[in-house]
Amino acid sequence: MGNKKTGPDVFGKALEDTLAGSKSERRSSSTRSLSQTALLEAYNELEKRIKRPFACGGTINITDNQDSRPKAKKQKRNAIPGKTSPPVRLFWATETGATAHKLVLPADSTSVLQKLIKDCVPATFGRGKKDVLDPEYRRAVKMDPNNFATSFHPANFGIVENVERILLPRINTEKQNSLGFRKLRVELYSLNVYSGPSGLFRKHVDTPRSKSQIGSLVVCLPSKFKGGRLTVQHARQHSKFDWSTLSDAAIQWAAFYSDCKHEIETVTEGERLTLTYNLYVTEPLGVFSAPNNIIQPKSLPLYGFLEGLIAEPAFMRLGGVLGVYCSHAYPHSSEHASDMLPIGLKGADLVVYSVLESLGMKVKVLPVLNKNQGPVKTVGKKLWGCSMNHQEVDWGYYTIDKLLDGAWDAYRTKDITWISNPKHLELALAYPTYGNEPSLDTAYSYAAILAIIPPFDQRSGSAESS
Repeated sequence: MGNKKTGPDVFGKALEDTLAGSKSERRSSSTRSLSQTALLEAYNELEKRIKRPFACGGTINITDNQDSRPKAKKQKRNAIPGKTSPPVRLFWATETGATAHKLVLPADSTSVLQKLIKDCVPATFGRGKKDVLDPEYRRAVKMDPNNFATSFHPANFGIVENVERILLPRINTEKQNSLGFRKLRVELYSLNVYSGPSGLFRKHVDTPRSKSQIGSLVVCLPSKFKGGRLTVQHARQHSKFDWSTLSDAAIQWAAFYSDCKHEIETVTEGERLTLTYNLYVTEPLGVFSAPNNIIQPKSLPLYGFLEGLIAEPAFMRLGGVLGVYCSHAYPHSSEHASDMLPIGLKGADLVVYSVLESLGMKVKVLPVLNKNQGPVKTVGKKLWGCSMNHQEVDWGYYTIDKLLDGAWDAYRTKDITWISNPKHLELALAYPTYGNEPSLDTAYSYAAILAIIPPFDQRSGSAESS
């Protein structure tokens, strides 16, 4: 994650050009496909969706002998670069002391796969405090973890850390957010198999196994199937995970909160094998380290809405700059800020940055000074470390703008469309002043995510090519 393709100079030039173009857009109001009221409602809805991520997912490509398979080669471009796994091994035995069986996925043997399915039991589901068996509601088989073992572990691929960054901040207090206090404990719950042509699980909410359980992680193992799309719903939003395209070439996963309704559509062909994990909140045992970025932006609920908004001609028809203030606190004015951001983003901030970047937008995290008058914003051209300026300022003759010309290189503009309100201040600049007597004044800044939205005639199809 980051602006590897667009360095600071490229982003700055594009930002200046876009801000200049925004002025002409304000002077032109012709040929709108959306009314101003509808557009305002779209902005309000976008702000609501930014605030509440509830699901995420990703893809891990299968290596080794899979690279020689034509289909795997063709689909490899859809996987997350740099994150790979060897074929997954499953071992199971249905009785104590019995000889264990071994299955390698993608399946090295159809007969061994069918043996695994035969050794599973019909899958029940929770209804209140009871486990219910109803094939019309859930048609699947399962195996409990005391009967099987697997070579795949989510912690080996940064999955747990990425889920923490997106889902945990929502349940933390502001103080805990800034400390990164809580962690996730992952517990393997079951192996599930949904077989074509009739495997399914109708819309339901998972039954929490304890008060500390906050969600579920579902890992789809590499086995060819069709259908079986997972849809997760929360507050009239939907996040859809269609794993069939890469089903025999990758490990795919999704995580979501326990209060989310979800369903598995009918598997029409093949065998859909998944590992289900319960997610529990706990305190960290060690030092927090920056996670690997294996999040798949299209799995995030915000993606579809923002993709549709960008496809509207009335949305910044001549281009513009979209600004979203970070919802979590970061030391963005420290001397190491440029190394920490955007890689250290979490929660809604990580969602916004990842989705905008995946849609082909130029995106950057920049500081916004809090000493602004009216709609004009002072946006730093890069993440600045807090500094002490020794130039004395006589407020009878100087303004903060004159001081910034030599101390804090910035854009001053009102041509940014802001989606959220500022929240977390960091000390940005200290400087001496004098009037009747000498004094020390300070300026603070907010961290914000800025995205350059191209003109409509240039952005059509940008998401597909990104």
